[in-house]
Amino acid sequence: MLIFFFNVIVLLRARRFLPTKSAEQTATRCRNTISLWVFVQTNVRFRFLFALEGKDGRVNGKGYLPHINQRYSLSPDKMAFTLVELLVVLAIIGGLAALLLTGLSQGKRQAQGVLCLNNSKELVTALTMYTADFRELFPPNPSDGNSIPGHNWCSGKAGIKDADEFNPDVLRDQKLSLLISYLGGVNSVFHCPGDTRRGLYQGRDPSLIGKLVPATRTYSMSQAVGTICQGFDMSEFSEQEQPAHFGVPNLSVNGPWLNNKDDHRRNSPWITYGKLSGITAPEPARLWVLIDEDPIELDDAAFAFGMQTPFWIDVPGTYHNFGCEFAFADGHSETHHWAVHARKTRSPITTEKDREDWLWMRERTSADVNGSMPPRQY
Repeated sequence: MLIFFFNVIVLLRARRFLPTKSAEQTATRCRNTISLWVFVQTNVRFRFLFALEGKDGRVNGKGYLPHINQRYSLSPDKMAFTLVELLVVLAIIGGLAALLLTGLSQGKRQAQGVLCLNNSKELVTALTMYTADFRELFPPNPSDGNSIPGHNWCSGKAGIKDADEFNPDVLRDQKLSLLISYLGGVNSVFHCPGDTRRGLYQGRDPSLIGKLVPATRTYSMSQAVGTICQGFDMSEFSEQEQPAHFGVPNLSVNGPWLNNKDDHRRNSPWITYGKLSGITAPEPARLWVLIDEDPIELDDAAFAFGMQTPFWIDVPGTYHNFGCEFAFADGHSETHHWAVHARKTRSPITTEKDREDWLWMRERTSADVNGSMPPRQY
């Protein structure tokens, strides 16, 4: 009975670590609880029983316990655990293990979120440094995933089953990845650690052929931000299969999906941003430029968002407890937690909570040429 009450105390104490503020506190309390349980089992049961000498109840030669007699003999059959005690022990161990694993899992997700937020901050810092070197111009951000040197901030298509899904070479080449030189050649910052995709290497490095590597990237740039060249501007909406690329990329992007129709032209009516210094509405602290994208619609590195109609075209990530990393034009990064606690998909937006998520992004993606935003019920 004494063992039973101690087990109850241990379980009640174990409940205390559920609402802790951090994973570290959870793990510490769990370890302490397990230690308490081990102490109870070893000290209360075995020390007490092994202290008994003989059948007369004498304890270490220093007195008697009259009520203890044959019942507490040191014979093996009396020293063994009962079936009920074993089941209680197994249940407690299972419960403590489950709580410990939960704490460790939460700690892992929190660590991934911190690392991803740091990646977002490094990317937007590199982007800001690029604009300082190129007369405030954002890097090229066409929506075709081209691999023409100098004509795409992040070349290739890295979505599920795309040619560059597991090809980090496109991020290491300074002609194809225009921010990599500002990142010290570290390409892992383009990828969220919460994205668990792994596959066979698709590049040309002999040392990596046949090996499993993480997915190339998850980060994309807003289709409302960036520059394009004259050739792409003339051919983006033509019927030719591959748009042309010639001339210096110094025109602001068209943001083709801003009108939900894939034929939007810059500032007609939604503003697009070719220069960092040209951002006025929304203000730089409220205009996102980089996003951690879900791989389900990840292809080129330009994230499509529709301002006209509630519809997810490209899909924002939900890697971190249904949160997504955003980097803003003023250089700060943040994690936004969605109202809908579910993975988003390319689909019309029909629920009120999902509409709130879409409205939050719309208010931070662009504005019409008058600098205003349609009413929230639009």
